[in-house]
Amino acid sequence: MEPLTIFLIAAVIVLAAVGYVALQVRHYGESQQAADKLLQTQTELASIKTKLLGYTKYADFLEAGKLAVIAMVKPTKLVREYVHVERIPRDMLRNKADVSIVIRYSVEFTLGINLQPDTIELLEGSNGLGVKVPRPTLQDPPVIKSSSHEVINGEGLTDIKGILADIHQKLAVTVKRYGTAVAAEEVVLALFKVKLAECFRDFLEKQPGVHHTPTIFAEYR
Repeated sequence: MEPLTIFLIAAVIVLAAVGYVALQVRHYGESQQAADKLLQTQTELASIKTKLLGYTKYADFLEAGKLAVIAMVKPTKLVREYVHVERIPRDMLRNKADVSIVIRYSVEFTLGINLQPDTIELLEGSNGLGVKVPRPTLQDPPVIKSSSHEVINGEGLTDIKGILADIHQKLAVTVKRYGTAVAAEEVVLALFKVKLAECFRDFLEKQPGVHHTPTIFAEYR
């Protein structure tokens, strides 16, 4: 074979080898870039998945939230001022005129909600999470904290202490009715709604993996 021919063949083989090596190097570089990009994408997807799970993770703690609300929402004490006027006909006392006894007194009411796992109903909707509970009621008998009295036209009274004792017995019955009315006042209903929603929200926000909580609102049965 001619030397020139051998040289040309060798040159072709060398060039082919160089080209192959170059292609392999280029392919390796592109593969490495693709692998790096894939790893980055997988990392981003994992991060997005974690964030998305964080938006619904609160649902895992709803039942536990019931128990937390039961422990956190305590009865509330409210004090109200009242005035009672007792009129006693003069014939009953052999007095010259009717007698009026004005009693000013304050009453402490203890109000709360009967919270048990089976009395708390959770309602999930497009507008948030509803917490449905019984209405507030008196938790203990009302307590008359203080009182004062004024007697009008009572010059002939001889047993004012006995009369006051009778009036206070009547008031003990009266203030129970007042307590039922106080428990149904809009301001009391709103107070417990706010407490319920805040306690449930605070509990959910503190749970691991929770990045979002829905709007929480309380409702009464």
